[in-house]
Amino acid sequence: APELEHMSSILEEVDMEPAQILFKEGAWAASMYLVFSGSIEIFKVAGDKEITLITLTSGACLGEMALVRDMYRTGSARAKVKSRLLLLKKDRLEKLSGTAPVVAARLYRNISAILADRIDQLNRDLARARETAQTTEGKGFLSRFFGG
Repeated sequence: APELEHMSSILEEVDMEPAQILFKEGAWAASMYLVFSGSIEIFKVAGDKEITLITLTSGACLGEMALVRDMYRTGSARAKVKSRLLLLKKDRLEKLSGTAPVVAARLYRNISAILADRIDQLNRDLARARETAQTTEGKGFLSRFFGG
């Protein structure tokens, strides 16, 4: 299929060993990755602590925001186990827009859907956090202590 040929012409395979860093927070971002096999851990460093944000497995993608705007990485990524990723660079996607616009449009639509799903999840998480904060708001020490 021509669409598959176009996709394979712009994707690169990246093999990762366990604990290998894919990218670090603050690095310039100009690509996204698809997890083909294995698992990738996204984390942030706060002081001397490391906070794992999410672990992505086969079929997941990371770094998709880099394809739609210029930015720096907002977290770090490393392989938890031996992993294989597919790399899509921004410049290759832009070139594809000229040579195979239908395929490029489909990719951009999928990236938009992924970003919309993530925003939706963040909104749900924020609503839950606010709900939790409101249930404890205004309670003094004694009412919290006695479960009131």
